[in-house]
Amino acid sequence: MIFQGKKGLYGVLNMTEKKLGILIGTGLLIATMAVILFIADNIHTILERAAIMSLKPIKMGIDKRLLYEDVDINGIDTDIYQCQLLRINCPVMLLLHGGYLQGGKKTNHKHLAGILVRLGYTVAVPRVPTAPGMVSSLFMSEKAIRKRQYPRQKEILSKIIPWLNSHASRYNSRAEKVSVTAIDASGFAALEYLFETGGKDLAAIAILNPIVDLDISDNDFRKRYIEPAFSEKYSLSKKIRKVSTPVLLVEAEFSPDFLKNRVMPFVSEMLARGNNVTHVVAEKSSLQSLVFRLGRRNDRATLALQNFFIEQAQRLPGQ
Repeated sequence: MIFQGKKGLYGVLNMTEKKLGILIGTGLLIATMAVILFIADNIHTILERAAIMSLKPIKMGIDKRLLYEDVDINGIDTDIYQCQLLRINCPVMLLLHGGYLQGGKKTNHKHLAGILVRLGYTVAVPRVPTAPGMVSSLFMSEKAIRKRQYPRQKEILSKIIPWLNSHASRYNSRAEKVSVTAIDASGFAALEYLFETGGKDLAAIAILNPIVDLDISDNDFRKRYIEPAFSEKYSLSKKIRKVSTPVLLVEAEFSPDFLKNRVMPFVSEMLARGNNVTHVVAEKSSLQSLVFRLGRRNDRATLALQNFFIEQAQRLPGQ
């Protein structure tokens, strides 16, 4: 009886070990699938972080006493970097981070905010609202997806710019007109806002890695970077009008041809309409390195930004 009891006990333990093994295996499978789904849903933010780890953006040494994190501007979380120069009436800059309107983080662009602060600007960096990810969209209705797609992202300009105008003095600044620096698809939103408003509240606009037309010939790029965020094939070339706001377009030398081929006709049309537009190609740069190597000595994109915004700041009233 004792032997049988032990045998029975061993059998129970053996079955328990098997069940435990199955449970652990199932748990690992679920965890692996969860990680894969998370990566798929947040691929643009993950790639951005990988670029930071690889390219190691310079640290600008921003004074934390002059950093106001997660300021609520009409429901939009915004970091504000107050101008560090010992003067009043600093001009104001709105910095729209990249991520193709599907990802990206405002905190990943502190190096660029630091560059603009050192140029004498107070810089506001909002969290750009994103379209749903690849996995999230599977569980959403078409109507819900469209509500989170473009032009929702363009609306943050009309929400933030008036607020900056009325609250600039709180940050030792003056914002009768706001300058804008935007990256990739956020630049599309900034340029369309410019043409729709005539630039009445914009001092200057600089776009890094500009996307000016969504009818992209490359099928893979269109499906990954354009279609999830845009419900229609917008084209800025059809909306160009004469504006007084100077525009700087900074393009990477190794930007894909299907993006480059859209930029040059856009620049030509801007010039034909009598607009002040400057087009710069940053040598030996890719889409990611152009953004995350900003601030390095003799960097072509950095020099273009510095020269452009120093000149524009000098033209603003009260400067």
